Amino acid sequence: MLFIIKNKLVKISFFFCFLLISYPIFAYVGGSNSYRIQSDSFNVGGADQLSNSYKMRDSIGEVASGESTSSGGYKLKSGYQFMQEVYIALASPGNINMSNLDLTQNTSIGAGNAWNVKTDNPAGYILTFKTDKANCLESAADEFTDYTESTSGAPETWSVNNAYEFGFSVYGNDVSTSVWGSDTNCGSSNVPSSNLKWLGFKGTTSITVSNSNSRTSISGTDTVLCVAAEQKNIYAPSGNYTADITATAVTQ
Repeated sequence: MLFIIKNKLVKISFFFCFLLISYPIFAYVGGSNSYRIQSDSFNVGGADQLSNSYKMRDSIGEVASGESTSSGGYKLKSGYQFMQEVYIALASPGNINMSNLDLTQNTSIGAGNAWNVKTDNPAGYILTFKTDKANCLESAADEFTDYTESTSGAPETWSVNNAYEFGFSVYGNDVSTSVWGSDTNCGSSNVPSSNLKWLGFKGTTSITVSNSNSRTSISGTDTVLCVAAEQKNIYAPSGNYTADITATAVTQ
């Protein structure tokens, strides 16, 4: 920078000092007291595109997103949509056999091995049961009425009056004891446990029986299904009664 003073050339030099201060930059996914976003990213746009049969989720602005592999057997998924892949598996325990009802035996219970859910989803899973129809325990001769609660949809201590009914309960590590009771067996001597709470199947309506808000262990989480039937002050017609029950496990 040059200034001329009285025809004399005067050179004035300015020295600037720069103070560099480093600040740490922190990054974290969004969350609240009840929820947490598993992963997020900054983009310039994107939305869900829907039709009657399909759904497409897109984002605009991510750089170098996609899937790549290495010769060492590793896989890299970059971009928040590519990396969101979770595993869930449900192991079926097989059929449940119940003891016979007859002129002297009015109650029957049954339990198989546990339904086992495994997932690495950080948000956990939900396990539900449903049947193919109302009054699902049936034979060629007749059908048992689905267990009737005093308050519809609220599990309760087993009690049947002047009917023959069929219901269920559950227990396990991820089963709410406040909803389903606190026993770890279905009952004894073919009598439904009074420490469990029982419910009638609601046909094709899915009923949540257990859930978790975090991933399971490597061995998974077990939920045991208990079923019970009773004829009270009335005999059920003779026959071979069966019911189809469907369990579904989904990630949250």
